[in-house]
Amino acid sequence: MERLIVEVNSSKNIEFLLELLKKFDFVNRIEKEKTKKKSRKKNMPIEWAKNDADIMSLAGIWKNKPRTIEEIREKAWKRN
Repeated sequence: MERLIVEVNSSKNIEFLLELLKKFDFVNRIEKEKTKKKSRKKNMPIEWAKNDADIMSLAGIWKNKPRTIEEIREKAWKRN
């Protein structure tokens, strides 16, 4: 027995494909599964700034929360 995995771009197309596959006598089983949603960050629209960015306004944002590069790396690698 062979297995085929097909990714479809819309639910309307999925329904069409499922109905089509049901017509074939050599298709033994059809399963429909939802895939995990991708990160919302990738799907978010880009919003451009209305004014030029003032990089100097970020100066000193960490003055009350001192960090070492080791702390930053340790926290970054523990995202699992």
